[in-house]
Amino acid sequence: MGFSVRNHILSLLPVGPGVVRLQIRRWYIGHTLRIVASATSVALSISIASSAVAKPRNLHGHKVVRVTVANKAELAALREMEAASRDIEIWSEGIGGPTIDVRVSPKQKRALDRSGFRYEVLIEDLQAKYDELYSAPAGAGFFDAYRTYAEHVAFMNDLVATYPDLATMVNLGESWNGRILWAIHITGPGGDKPGVMYHGGQHGNEIMGPCVVAYLAQQLLANYNSDPVTAALVDNMEWFLLPIMNPDGYEAGSRYNDHGVDLNRNWGGPGTGASAFSEPETVAMRDFFLSHPNVQAHVDLHSYGYAIIWPWGHKEDLCDDHLTFKALGKRMADEILEVRGVPYDTRGSINRALYPVIGGSVDYSYGELGVWAFVFELGYTFFMPSYQILPTSEEIGQALAYFSDWIIDCNSNGILDLDEIVQGISTDCNYNGTPDVCESDLDSDSTIDACDPDIDGDGVLNELDACLYRPVRAPTIMEGFPFGDLDRNCKVDLFDYRNMHFYFCFSENGPGIPSPYRFCLREVDADGDEDIDLADFAIIQRTFDPETGE
Repeated sequence: MGFSVRNHILSLLPVGPGVVRLQIRRWYIGHTLRIVASATSVALSISIASSAVAKPRNLHGHKVVRVTVANKAELAALREMEAASRDIEIWSEGIGGPTIDVRVSPKQKRALDRSGFRYEVLIEDLQAKYDELYSAPAGAGFFDAYRTYAEHVAFMNDLVATYPDLATMVNLGESWNGRILWAIHITGPGGDKPGVMYHGGQHGNEIMGPCVVAYLAQQLLANYNSDPVTAALVDNMEWFLLPIMNPDGYEAGSRYNDHGVDLNRNWGGPGTGASAFSEPETVAMRDFFLSHPNVQAHVDLHSYGYAIIWPWGHKEDLCDDHLTFKALGKRMADEILEVRGVPYDTRGSINRALYPVIGGSVDYSYGELGVWAFVFELGYTFFMPSYQILPTSEEIGQALAYFSDWIIDCNSNGILDLDEIVQGISTDCNYNGTPDVCESDLDSDSTIDACDPDIDGDGVLNELDACLYRPVRAPTIMEGFPFGDLDRNCKVDLFDYRNMHFYFCFSENGPGIPSPYRFCLREVDADGDEDIDLADFAIIQRTFDPETGE
């Protein structure tokens, strides 16, 4: 269901003399998983839809304001106000220039006024906003509203109960207030696989990340038996997915944990001091990484800013792998863009793109353990509307799938793809992190298609080469492919003809059809030979009137 025909074809094509590419590469999750998302999410959320909702509370009258900070002295004064009271929290820096988003109680708002700060009100009543975002009608799907910590845990337990052969719950440790950091572990049969750790909710007020992680877990499991691409990712990878790293802060609507500490300043690693790992949540994460040396990829999901960023955070210097991070970030941004056209900025290192972050998660995992690590800043606000949950999860899930695929051992030689390239065992002519031996080579000339303009090997550069050279596009986008090329193999064949009426018998503005066209090509024995074949299609092509559909 949603299986990419072109990927499946390429997965069986020879990539060199006597070599058959068995590993399915590149996951088009957005196309595969939108189809099953709503049905599965409703089925798995029945047991929690009617449960008591313990959303953030006691925030009546609290506001989120955007403060204009004119200089370092004003920033220091704002930080002093935050240090003196739990009723004011600085939620952002560096996203919109010289402005900072701040949560304030009514009392602290009056203190802002007395101090002469200039600000605009973004959210008038924070409790009312939470009430709105966490509300869903009876029977709604899991992703139709934001969910509480308890609901996320119940959702993961439902997944494990539904797919016991693929998923288990993992207790990573406890929060300051005794809540368990529950992750779901997903993998197929066999061992000795690379692993990934993707988590949200390190800052408890950033509520989109947990949804993305829950969505990814659901889709990996729901599509395992129906989609070979998903099955390959699950079978060849250990997935550790932690929706909420800071459950106390998440339940309280606070950036910080219940001890008042910003957890993303509490990791160890380069540039940190004696206070590193003082909190149980970061200790749990440290112990997880140390006990799972197979983890090769780490993503920490935050809000907001439509950005993909990477180490370093603690200093302005670029890390040794900056160019690789940049190229990979760009590829993930391309994956996001293709789902629904949302542009993510690959701004660069955390320090340069945002501000200095000492004790951040990715500086630890990359700097101390050599794990490829990114931060995603999701969306355009801390509180994206509920209707944005599913599409945001789809597009970010696509990028995370690409990242995961990037670290797989594509030819099963026991060497991770990146190490194989770095060690010179395989070339990587298009610099995409995949060894050339695992890429398609249609004409078997030992030059992969991505680096070979004459893809069909006929010695002539023509329209077929130009079509084959195009990147894979979404199924409803037909630009660059011959009209009627439904399986996107750059030619119109019997497969296309026999399936065309399923795709094109729509009225104006029908699914996937630009408004100027009205098509209804059907299987017809146009030449009367009692056989439906390409000769019939050729006749129809010559006589078909797109204006009348006859």
